[in-house]
Amino acid sequence: MSSNITKSPSPRAGEDWGEGDGKLLTVQGSENCVAIRVCNPVKTDIAIRVQNLSKCYQIYDTPRDRLKQFVAPVLQQIVGQSPKQYFREFWALKDVSFEIKKGESFGIIGRNGSGKSTLLQMICGTLNPTGGSIQTDGRIAAVLELGSGFNPDFTGRENIYLNGSVLGLTEDEIEACLEDILAFADIGDFIDQPVKTYSSGMFVRLAFAIQVNVAPEILIIDEALSVGDFFFQQKCFARMRKMREDGLTLLFVSHDMGTVRDLCAKAIYLSKGHTAFLGDSQDAIRAYLSSEGTHTTTAEVSAITAQPVPEDTVAPDNRLADAMKIALWQRDSNNLNDDHRLLAVVLLDEQATPVTCARIGGKLIFQVFFRTKSEEQGHIFLCLKNKYDHIVTLTGSSFMGMEPLSTKGSSYEVFEFEIDCMLEAGLYSIMVNFGILNAPNQGDVLDSTGWIGPMRVDWEYELKRAPFLGMFGLPCKGRLYGLHKPNKLMTSEEIITRSIITGKDRSGAGGMEIIAACVTDNNGASTFTVKMTEELRFYIYARALRTIDKPYFAIVLYNQLGELIFTGTTVQVMGYSPKLSEGQSIVVGFKVGMTIQAGQYTFRLSCAQPLEVYHPNKGTTLDAYGSLGPLTVLFDYERQRAPFYGIAQLPMEML
Repeated sequence: MSSNITKSPSPRAGEDWGEGDGKLLTVQGSENCVAIRVCNPVKTDIAIRVQNLSKCYQIYDTPRDRLKQFVAPVLQQIVGQSPKQYFREFWALKDVSFEIKKGESFGIIGRNGSGKSTLLQMICGTLNPTGGSIQTDGRIAAVLELGSGFNPDFTGRENIYLNGSVLGLTEDEIEACLEDILAFADIGDFIDQPVKTYSSGMFVRLAFAIQVNVAPEILIIDEALSVGDFFFQQKCFARMRKMREDGLTLLFVSHDMGTVRDLCAKAIYLSKGHTAFLGDSQDAIRAYLSSEGTHTTTAEVSAITAQPVPEDTVAPDNRLADAMKIALWQRDSNNLNDDHRLLAVVLLDEQATPVTCARIGGKLIFQVFFRTKSEEQGHIFLCLKNKYDHIVTLTGSSFMGMEPLSTKGSSYEVFEFEIDCMLEAGLYSIMVNFGILNAPNQGDVLDSTGWIGPMRVDWEYELKRAPFLGMFGLPCKGRLYGLHKPNKLMTSEEIITRSIITGKDRSGAGGMEIIAACVTDNNGASTFTVKMTEELRFYIYARALRTIDKPYFAIVLYNQLGELIFTGTTVQVMGYSPKLSEGQSIVVGFKVGMTIQAGQYTFRLSCAQPLEVYHPNKGTTLDAYGSLGPLTVLFDYERQRAPFYGIAQLPMEML
């Protein structure tokens, strides 16, 4: 490959180029890749630029063919014959191009063998490209395949120094971050054992701890976190979130589409080494799911070819005309075409007043004006997404057991959703879809509004006690079993026998202690596993170490990313518990409806008291145990129709 840029020796990691900012590196390749110097690099906001990147492997059927390829072409040229090729070409990557801006989170998705790991290795510089170019601006730290970058005979501590040196750090710089690395890895005395004795989880702990503590500007993760335990995954995602807030550029590869959606704003979908889609991460996930033999879900937008709408089907009456004046969204009547089923969406409060905001716990009414084609039937779906790009709920007429909808020759019909707004205060975008189901939880979207809004949910947290804390309110009931009085459902002795409390992750100001806690199903069996929408019961047995005037208890749920998704307290469901004198004990039970998406969740149990200066939504934690669980919420999406999509189910009914 020719280039008009002057070639120079390859620099070491972190080495100054001597011109410009000195960190912008371009690698252009043939099979013998060379590093080239960028003359007078211009400062840009691009962290990674990949242009027409390709990687080809030579596949030989037998070792003999490899020897022939090494010798025969030279001899054939000497005798004037055309050189013969004894290998087959396999293009692991072909003409891939994209840019990642500084501070962006970018996902790479695709089936096994699609070229994801090959692409990352070339960006990291551990694999030479066949063609194309890569530009990176900033120190790169990468967690690639398990054990990469480690000498198996070295101890964990020695490998920290080895990896730090490879990343261009001096010994003093490594020493400065050593304690942070050891604390994050949390593998104890194994740090001074050879890493060949490590489990796969310990490998990941140490590798990730090194990479995130050397102040990288670009962090690359290749599916490695799937090996670690759930609690460590939460710890890693929390650190990555903090680093993103500080300006880190993240390049993330995973087969977990939910994690890609939550972490990455943009993504590339690779298929057989080619770019199948590049753009918004949700659109990339949609393209991946639809092209890999599955249907798009009802939350996803896709266009399909349909029969033309008869000319006499659009005849709006006064209701539609009036709705157009107050609509949150409406179809432009001048650009109405045959594939448009949705005409307008109106958002109202309980008094039928047009709104774009609501208070926590208030009712919202979504009116959807729609039409169908002749003999066509389908369902209306409503989706809400929060500011973190999380789909908090997706529901629709099919979830309510309704038959498919049709206008049956009418010009249009109106479908209404009534929702109790049990969402945390903030901004939300809305999407309404019309589509058909062809499997319990899969279907095709025939028309969509796209994301519209925003809708605002309000609450005065500093002045009024919130009905819940976290992303949303789950159905929750509390029950108090008096001081020294027997618990008809579970005694303190039973709770102690089944206790899940460990000495780890304990905190609190003191004055009260949690002696034991346990989790059961509705039949009283101890469990951490529950089917979606079923209930779990949480029991806490606690003792006062001094007089506590207004004690209360809380449960907090965290998702895989370590995000707080729900907090329930006894104050919210039954008020403060009775005054406790020193030495008195109490048993408290929570019954929580697990109307949250399938997956794993950790939880925290605590006892607390109000602040000296009263605050409706804050208190002083006296004793707490975190990192409990994980709880596993189950659902068979392949065989059963889900009661909702998104993070949680909101209370909703038909009018």
